[in-house]
Amino acid sequence: MGQPFFGKHSASNPFFGFFGPTKDAKTASALQGHLVAMSGEFVGTFMFLFLAYCGHSMVVDQSPINQAGPNGTNSATTVVYISLSYGFAVLVTVWTMYRVSGGLFNPAVTLGLIVTGNIPLVRGMLLWPVQILASMVAAWIVGAIIPGNIKSVQTTLTPTMSVAQGVFLEM
Repeated sequence: MGQPFFGKHSASNPFFGFFGPTKDAKTASALQGHLVAMSGEFVGTFMFLFLAYCGHSMVVDQSPINQAGPNGTNSATTVVYISLSYGFAVLVTVWTMYRVSGGLFNPAVTLGLIVTGNIPLVRGMLLWPVQILASMVAAWIVGAIIPGNIKSVQTTLTPTMSVAQGVFLEM
């Protein structure tokens, strides 16, 4: 008559075998792997930038006006706190998501890994738009839930630095 109802459904399987994987992990298709990586990159990039934008916005809004740097820039203390908010955000999200997608969270990192051959071209081209979309969604949600202007998290050059100097400094 076939396999009994509880043949593969037992307490030793996750969720009693009802919601577990239908295939062995070794035989999963490449498309499934790409979809898992894409969803992991979206969640990871979103969480990284959501936490970082919230921290950056809070630091800029809470910094005293009398501690501004030269030419109206942020003080050194404010810059350190902003850096820490991004650093801890990437630490937490990469630590939690690296097994799912690799924890790239940055289109420039993805491009570098494609060029060096560390990830396949197809995977990189699928992750790239997902990362950009996740960053836009994170900025939109932070802009919607935090009072004030989201432009406070925008990175700009100091008034005394040219665009060419900024490009070379970033490189």
